[in-house]
Parts: sequence; structure tokens; C-alpha cells
Amino acid sequence: NGHPFFIGDCGHPMEQVICVTDGCGEVVGSLTHSQKDTGLQMKDILQGYKQNNKKKQKIALYAYITCTLLRFLIHLPLLLRDFGTAGGCVHLQKLLNKGSKQEVTDFLWKQAKGNFNLLCQVSRLNEEQLAIALHFFLENFGEWFNNKYPKGLSNVENAKEIYTLEMNMDDEYKTFFGDKKKWNEIRNANKNVENEKEKKLQSEIQEKK
Repeated sequence: NGHPFFIGDCGHPMEQVICVTDGCGEVVGSLTHSQKDTGLQMKDILQGYKQNNKKKQKIALYAYITCTLLRFLIHLPLLLRDFGTAGGCVHLQKLLNKGSKQEVTDFLWKQAKGNFNLLCQVSRLNEEQLAIALHFFLENFGEWFNNKYPKGLSNVENAKEIYTLEMNMDDEYKTFFGDKKKWNEIRNANKNVENEKEKKLQSEIQEKK
């Protein structure tokens, strides 16, 4: 039914599970290496995304935090597009295979919120710290991308080119969110500015009275 599954190690499913995506209910997987009909369709994922420290030939290591960040960055713009279209975006409904605008909104909100919460866990930041870090990431990303790709991407439908972009992002940003001290300093500095503004406003109110 086109629902995604990710299989590690050798790449052959060695257990059977029930797909629960949107109440699918299909049994997929296998119990032996020799079983060919697994209910799964192999896709070309270019050497695979490997998220642990087991080094294997031709397998690229891919930081878990970068993978989670990319998932968040996929769903968040789609959610914003959905919010910005009053009557619902038919393209999103078709893309996500949903029957109504509310189904699209519920799905994208769940994905974006889930990925945000997962980013909090893997980065060990609280929601406030992560929001600050994401603000600076988004502020920096455009400049980084333009420097890295001054002519842009030549073909956004080329899987190898997208894979290279993601690995470049991994090199650049996999440690970006780990500087908790920096995010705390920025938060505290902003709070001090807000406190000063509040004191000034209260002083002006008192003077007018």
C-alpha cells in the first residue's frame, strides 16, 4: 500500500509485523532469508542511511539528530502550507493520500510535533532551548546553502544529489544543537532585555499617572 518501512543490517526483513499506518493492517516481512514475497517493495536508497557506529563498506554513517532534523524540516513547511490554504490544498491531500483538509492537518501536525519532541530528546535540549537553536539554524542555513551551492541544485529530482546535500548538512550541523551553554546564554540575554523593556514601560506608565 506504499507505506514506508526501514530495514537495517543485511537489508532483508527477518520478522513479520503488521503495518499500522493509517490502519493498514497488512502483514509484511519474512521469517527466513529465502522468502521472496515479503510484502515489501525495495527502493533505491543510495547505500542506505545508517544511524549507528557499525562501520561497513559503502555504508555512510548518518547522525540520528541530522535525520530527525531533516524529517522535521520536511513536515514543517508542509504544515505551514496547509495552514496558509483556507480551503485545503488539494496537492497536499493527493501527496499524503488524505481525504480531507482536517486529515492533512492532523497528520502533518502529529509529524511535526513528534519530530520536534524527538529533536528535544536527541539534542538533550528543552523546548525553549531547541526553539532558539532552530531559529539560529534557519537564520544560518540560507547563507551556508548559498556558499555551498552558489548555482543551486542542478536537479532536485536526482536522488544522488539530494543524498549528497543531506550528507553535507550532516557534516555541517550534526553538532550544531549540542552547545546548550550557548542557547542558555542567548535565552538569558533576551530575558534581560525583555526585563529592561518592561521596567521602562512601567516607569513610563507611572510618569503618565
